[in-house]
Amino acid sequence: MSEGRPKAVYKAGDKAGPGGVYLVVRLLGAGGMGEVYEVERDGARYAYKTLQFRHRHNGHVLSRFQAEAAAGQEMLHPNIARVFESGLDQHGGYLVMELLRGQSLHEALYPKRLTTERILEIGIEIADALHALHLAKIVHRDVKPGNIFLTDDGRALLLDLGAAKFERYGMNTTQSQGTIGTVLFMSPEHINPDAVGVKNIDGRSDVYSLGHVLFYVLSGEFAVLLGREEGSPTQISLWHILSDAPSLKVAAPHLPDPLVKVIDKAMRRDRNQRFTSAAELATNLRAVLSWLREERAAERTWARVAPVESVIDQTVLPFRVKKTPDEARESPPERERAAKKVEGPGRGRSPSPAGVGPRGTVRMGSAPEELSPSPRRAVPVKGGTTPMDVAPAGDASTFGAVGAVSIGVGA
Repeated sequence: MSEGRPKAVYKAGDKAGPGGVYLVVRLLGAGGMGEVYEVERDGARYAYKTLQFRHRHNGHVLSRFQAEAAAGQEMLHPNIARVFESGLDQHGGYLVMELLRGQSLHEALYPKRLTTERILEIGIEIADALHALHLAKIVHRDVKPGNIFLTDDGRALLLDLGAAKFERYGMNTTQSQGTIGTVLFMSPEHINPDAVGVKNIDGRSDVYSLGHVLFYVLSGEFAVLLGREEGSPTQISLWHILSDAPSLKVAAPHLPDPLVKVIDKAMRRDRNQRFTSAAELATNLRAVLSWLREERAAERTWARVAPVESVIDQTVLPFRVKKTPDEARESPPERERAAKKVEGPGRGRSPSPAGVGPRGTVRMGSAPEELSPSPRRAVPVKGGTTPMDVAPAGDASTFGAVGAVSIGVGA
């Protein structure tokens, strides 16, 4: 744990919860508000999230913790981490949640990369989860790679309602706690509603944040920092408020236009120009995913029937070069000559391993699978490098806690 953070309240073998019904197995991770442990009860394993005792008499913090517990118990959605039990014990508040096996989206980006199709699948599942929260009048307010968990069984889950706005529980503001969230993905109206002429934030704030997360995962760049070397939290906040986000095409020119348009719309500075809901964003992401799969299926079919001579020159082409109906009807030699006329990066170069060419290209005749570039691992901020998320204390393959970060936006 970092210096100054209170010592963990439990160690392996301790009893937790009222009556000591939970056996502590190990510490999974720690955040600013408490810790998360792996515990066992009646042969089953759970995640046990604590609220540090020092916060127990802070009415605002305690009410937020209780609202998070109530919402987690009510939200029965396959892409939202479930809460089974909550209450107070001798050390403070606690939540008993499902124990997840896997890793966060932030961790999944290193060292391997994700395909565009997988990123779209993740985006769709998280947009669905956000829509369920919005229907329950809950705005997440801290959508980021560290709060998206990829389970070993293939699910993408939205974690941590600790920064959420719970309108249904009468909690519409953060009340002197500063602006809660992660500034790199934060919407303008979340940072300062008055500055953008908004009285209150709604689900479109989460749409903006998810758009920025997908921009980052697809391109390897933070949209708000693109073209900038560094920035303090205050500067980054002002850039969100005063500047339109750059197009995804600038950071990832190899990505198809339909996908670029969806991400660009999600990141519009004016919330009235974004998708009206997370459900609408999910619908558009599904359409792009369906189109992309059809394009790739057509490419694979063409690669199987293409003559051997068509790949002898080792020309590297963007896999999305779409053929017109006339081109599709051309004879093989004509197709070959037409392909050689296509301008693109890497023409005439030696083939890359496994048929993968420069950023999103494949050698003709290989299975077209685009990989996202490796994103920046840390956030460049004036005065030093700030990690994006709290590192788990235990095994990185098991769900850990990520505490909400309080960021002041004043000068």
